[in-house]
Amino acid sequence: MNRIISDLTGEWSLYLLPERGGKNPPRGVLPELDGKRRIPAAVPGEVQLDLFRARLEADPFFSDNYYSYIKYETYGWYYEREFCIDVLPDGRLVLVFEGLDTVADVFVNGEFVGSSEDMFVEQEFDVTGVLKQGANTVGVHIFSLIDFARGKDYPVYLSGSGPRIQMTQLRHACHSFGWDIAPRILTAGIYRPCFVKSVGVDRITQAYYTVSSVDGDNARLRFAFRFDTDAEDLENVRLRCTGACGDSSFSFEYKPTFVCVNDSINVSRAKLWWPRNYGEPNLYTVKLELIKNGEVVDVREDRIGLRSLRLERDFDKDNLKFRFIVNNTPVFIMGTNRVMNDAFHSRIESRYEREVGMIADLGCNMVRNWGGGIYDGDRLYDLCDENGILVWQDFAMGNAGYPQDGRLDAVLTDEVTKLVRRIRNHPCVALWSGDNEVDQHMRGSGFPDDSRRISRITRELFPTLILHEDPYRPYVPSSPEIPAGIREANVPEQHKWGPRAYFKDGFYADTNAAFIGESGYHGCPSVDVLRQFMPEDEIEDMTGVSWRSHSTEDLRYDRGDGRIKLMREQCGIMFGFIPDKTEDFVKLSQFIQAQALKFFIENTRRRSRECSGILWWNIIDCWPQISDAIVNYDFTKKAAYDAVKLAQTPFLMFLGELHGREHDLFAHNETGETQTVSYEIKDRNSGEIIRSGEITAAPHSLVRLGSVNVGVSRQRLLDISWSGSVEGSNTYLCGYPPFPTDIVL
Repeated sequence: MNRIISDLTGEWSLYLLPERGGKNPPRGVLPELDGKRRIPAAVPGEVQLDLFRARLEADPFFSDNYYSYIKYETYGWYYEREFCIDVLPDGRLVLVFEGLDTVADVFVNGEFVGSSEDMFVEQEFDVTGVLKQGANTVGVHIFSLIDFARGKDYPVYLSGSGPRIQMTQLRHACHSFGWDIAPRILTAGIYRPCFVKSVGVDRITQAYYTVSSVDGDNARLRFAFRFDTDAEDLENVRLRCTGACGDSSFSFEYKPTFVCVNDSINVSRAKLWWPRNYGEPNLYTVKLELIKNGEVVDVREDRIGLRSLRLERDFDKDNLKFRFIVNNTPVFIMGTNRVMNDAFHSRIESRYEREVGMIADLGCNMVRNWGGGIYDGDRLYDLCDENGILVWQDFAMGNAGYPQDGRLDAVLTDEVTKLVRRIRNHPCVALWSGDNEVDQHMRGSGFPDDSRRISRITRELFPTLILHEDPYRPYVPSSPEIPAGIREANVPEQHKWGPRAYFKDGFYADTNAAFIGESGYHGCPSVDVLRQFMPEDEIEDMTGVSWRSHSTEDLRYDRGDGRIKLMREQCGIMFGFIPDKTEDFVKLSQFIQAQALKFFIENTRRRSRECSGILWWNIIDCWPQISDAIVNYDFTKKAAYDAVKLAQTPFLMFLGELHGREHDLFAHNETGETQTVSYEIKDRNSGEIIRSGEITAAPHSLVRLGSVNVGVSRQRLLDISWSGSVEGSNTYLCGYPPFPTDIVL
């Protein structure tokens, strides 16, 4: 069996290796360390955090300090530590790095054992015969990513938003180059656990489980097993598989005739896995045992969910469709986008519990893992499995024109294969997406033939890999996918950003989207949060460097006040004035963000027969900043948090927008039961009861209750309340801006 024989997490030594002339030193050669500065390093970790802990640099998250780290982009780094192996086991030994950032050579006892150029997936190095009993030394030489990128050729097809073209040739997180949601901190380090393991001769190498069809409570479970063995024949080899969820179980034993097995069984009276609002997220613990000569020689355990899932899509502009069907049931999606929850990847996993707890508390049944970050650890998917939260998984590419000539094919094939094999058994994973907004980005290329902008990587390479590794799960080439010759406004899945002026204008209210993959609005953090990342004397200076450096991509190329200016203009639209005091600006901008997201969700629910859901942008910041997240980096909530939670409550009554002299009244029931309630609509200020009545709504239905006349253009804040089989309340702001603040605050 495989087992870890030496855990290498903990304290290492880190040497600073400035590179000269814009070039990396030779590969596969131990660097010269004499005279080089040495500091303690934490593994998992990043070099920037080690520099801060060593007091060589200031807190990268405070003011504009992160710009002082840019000089290290042309540094190499050498990690080193000693470890001891008391007893050297027989068989094969492997050195594993679960996250190695990014271009690196690895040495054991002074001997070069391999290299890596992809930070996203696990790297393994065979160290059999190199490791010895007793003391050993491991070293990792990480090269300057910028100098590595400078050594590449850049055909004119390649493009990146802003100054980020180098990311098209690198398998490194896009956000590290600077994004509107992340600082320019080009990370380097060993950001996930590393260890030495022994690899058994007889071992399970793959186990794949999926459900191809569901009929009532019967599920067709398909499986594929792969194993290695030194047995000369397989006569005495068996595979035994058992699965249990509460009082439901299945088991079977297989006598393989080869080291590959593909087959299926029917699981009767199955406890199906359902997304939130549609049932329980039942999980089976499945144990697969490899048996040789009557002895169990390897064991693998997985938690799986028995559920079928398909994606229905239609690009006919008169019949746009994009909806998920789980266990033969159409699912209405209310969810969020996720960026990485920390700009330093070594700290991401420690924040999952609180992050997913908030996602569940908000009533989300899907998250989209954005393609500008990294691939999350297993715990993220475990938590989504447990909470009935579907995962839309982007591959790690975004907003750029990537090489189409095959130069990245080998590394991308390794990357996609490793990721898919690692997380494909999680029932939460609903969709593979080739990239984030590459189709959309390349529309600006102006090519005379529109088909030239279409990515071969996401139309040929990736779908072939998915076909091989996970053929029962949907795949889309891009988010949003915009095929050649089709306008962006005529595709089913859309990212709704638009002018970001008044959030109820026609761009948002009259959308034809069949699914909204992104749509967001900005809200300024509280003054207490601002104090966490800017000096006190800059709190009132919205043009100061701390404001600008925490609301932009890169101040070397951008003034940095665009987002702040946008939010101030939104205050002017909504209230007729722009606040001078930061505290007033915070209050008004957060109110606008809350109302905007509430409207986006309610408008999607109003259109639930044509639009199957929304993934609003976004849940939490990856660093302290002025942003469109509804939760600050420190996990404090903006006003939009409660507004989103209200708008995503499973049973909701709400008013549509004014048409003619009236507003339509709706009840959207996303519970699994028929709900009967009495309701009342009241003017908050005058106490006037506008309407009352009773409504019965079937499970997963939208009911229009007729129209309500509240007076054309009259500015009123209405309270909608209901009680009966469920209880709840909502608000609606009538009229047109500008609004007096005493009505809404």
